[in-house]
Amino acid sequence: LLVWLKFGASPDPRVLGLAPMTDIWLVPIYWVMVSGLVLGTFVDFEHMIIPDRVTIGGIVAGLLFSALVPALHAPPGVAEPLPFYYGLWQSFKGAAIGFGLLWGVAALGRLIFKRDAMGFGDVKLLGAIGAFLGWHAVLFTIMISSLFGALVGVSMIAAGRKKLQSRIPYGPYIALAALIW
Repeated sequence: LLVWLKFGASPDPRVLGLAPMTDIWLVPIYWVMVSGLVLGTFVDFEHMIIPDRVTIGGIVAGLLFSALVPALHAPPGVAEPLPFYYGLWQSFKGAAIGFGLLWGVAALGRLIFKRDAMGFGDVKLLGAIGAFLGWHAVLFTIMISSLFGALVGVSMIAAGRKKLQSRIPYGPYIALAALIW
């Protein structure tokens, strides 16, 4: 519903202050992305994994949609049509930075804690978000998802529902931050 509420022919602000989206082709693309985020969130909560069809499929879909609809990565205020390679390059950059940054965090965590500090599904999920939304969204998503995850984790420890060494799924917080972006 929020994706649809962002769409409209005029560049005026939308309901709830949503940034306007004037390209009709972006609506089904964002619906695909949001569907993947919802699926990944609930599977991660239930099973502590994020399926490859969400993560790798998201990376492939993000690259494909970005080549077909380069407006997915258009800078604000750019109305003229962009060439397919612009969208594809922005998508590739976003996927590589998203995957690479979180892979680095996971590798560093494994080195420090001598065990997996993060699941590889989270790494691939951030790559998919980068493929759909670009590298700026990746940086935002890492910051906001870390904040939400830490707040929830500390709250659960304080309430006695989790212990300090307990595992909590990080994918839902990544998905929430991407939706906020």
